[in-house]
This record gives sequence, C-alpha cells and structure tokens, in this order.
Amino acid sequence: MSQPVGAQSGGCTPRIVSLTAMSEGINLADPSFEPTDEQLMGLSRRAFAGVAAAHSAALARLRTEIAAARDEVLRTLESQGRRNVT
Repeated sequence: MSQPVGAQSGGCTPRIVSLTAMSEGINLADPSFEPTDEQLMGLSRRAFAGVAAAHSAALARLRTEIAAARDEVLRTLESQGRRNVT
C-alpha cells in the first residue's frame, strides 16, 4: 500500500509540499489516483503557461508575413502600372 502524497516516510504525519515537489508523485496514468483541486489547478497552470506568449508571437509573425506579402503585391501591381489600391 502506498503512502499518501505529502506523508513523511516514517509515519502518516502530513507535511506541506510544494506542487513542484508533488508533481513527481503524480501519476495520471494510474486510474486509482485522485488529484486534489490544488494539484489539478497547478497542472493546468503549468500545462498552459506558455500559451498566451506563443499566441502573441504567432500573431506577430502572421502580421509581419501579411504586411510583407501586401508590400510585394503592391510592388508588383505598381511595376505593371495597375496600382489602384491604397
């Protein structure tokens, strides 16, 4: 029988453990494991920690690519003497 997460090895006296330290004891593949709300919140925070920054970076790259493509099209139209777009 395994000890509860946060229990000391010499007994069942609970101790405060950071979520980072507890993550080593988390086995989401174990169907009998029931994470606490705190563990689930910590896992979701870590899982999605970089999403906002990645989204902003991707959006900035996309805007740069669109601006470059627009400039190229406008140059092409201008060289053909057909630039009617502002």
